[in-house]
Amino acid sequence: MDECVPTTAKVYSHGYGQFWRNGKTHYAHRAAWEEVHGPIPPGLQIHHVCGNRVCVNVQHLELRTCSEHPRLHRHCDHEERVPHKDGTSHCRVCANEYHNEWARRRYRNNPAYREMMKAKARKRRQVV
Repeated sequence: MDECVPTTAKVYSHGYGQFWRNGKTHYAHRAAWEEVHGPIPPGLQIHHVCGNRVCVNVQHLELRTCSEHPRLHRHCDHEERVPHKDGTSHCRVCANEYHNEWARRRYRNNPAYREMMKAKARKRRQVV
């Protein structure tokens, strides 16, 4: 398999490259697929075989049905899964780990947050 080709479009928090064209938002990987293979049929989604969301190399992209695509992204064997109305599910353990890591990254360099946590710690020490 060739190397990943990162998108030159702006990458947003969900990890996919997006750009504006004719007043509409487009995903870079979908645009790359459509440029080479034509329109994406209804009921199908683009799957990154390489697992790299910013990759727009069409050799790393393939069409998958909406029902099989989420199963390809299941990355754990935890039993604690939360079902959704659309038939998909997510892992509660992995979601908590992801959220905790997100919170650590968001607040790690925030001076106001650090001061607030120090004040809470001082208050707890005074009570004891």
